[in-house]
Amino acid sequence: MDDSATKFGYAFYLSFFFRNILKLEQKFQQITLKKIAKPYTVGDFCMGNCLAISVGCCPFSKIDTELREERKLACSIGLESGFFSSVQAHRILNTFNGYHVNQLRRIGHLLVGEFGNAPHCSLIIVDIDQSVRSTYAQKREGATTGKNQKYGQNCLQWSVAFSQGEVIDQQLKEGYRHCIDDLKERYHSSKKILGRIDILRIDGG
Repeated sequence: MDDSATKFGYAFYLSFFFRNILKLEQKFQQITLKKIAKPYTVGDFCMGNCLAISVGCCPFSKIDTELREERKLACSIGLESGFFSSVQAHRILNTFNGYHVNQLRRIGHLLVGEFGNAPHCSLIIVDIDQSVRSTYAQKREGATTGKNQKYGQNCLQWSVAFSQGEVIDQQLKEGYRHCIDDLKERYHSSKKILGRIDILRIDGG
């Protein structure tokens, strides 16, 4: 792999990992998104986003300045026509609904089962927590003036379950939601993925 062909020297290794180890292309074929701009497929969009986020191109506006000229890197991830623009990325992302998000969550659960260390531990400890995620846009679905460090700024609540440093289950909730509202759902979902939970850790909230 010629890592000198891109300013992101490690990105070709990420491409190889995503395509040949995790087999993400095949897994993303499960997503039933119909409307997408040619010549790209749903798999192209998902693979491109995975790589873009991994090299720090978030928000997606950075795709235009950081990745649009990275032709060899795009081909390494399966994007023969090059990286899509930030406008195309937002258009495709806006067609996702709750059903597609659940499909992505199932892929995440599948990856935990195949490659995660947590399910194979003799003592499974799960840490359930919630943290604030501020939104870039002024109007984001579900974003409200929540428990944010920056008073008055809209946010979402990231409800997440960790084990062995791995994200087992996660979901974005409305900004006003308290962590106790989502505790049962994260617990039962994590238990289903891991098979059992020996110790559950939660914070004072």
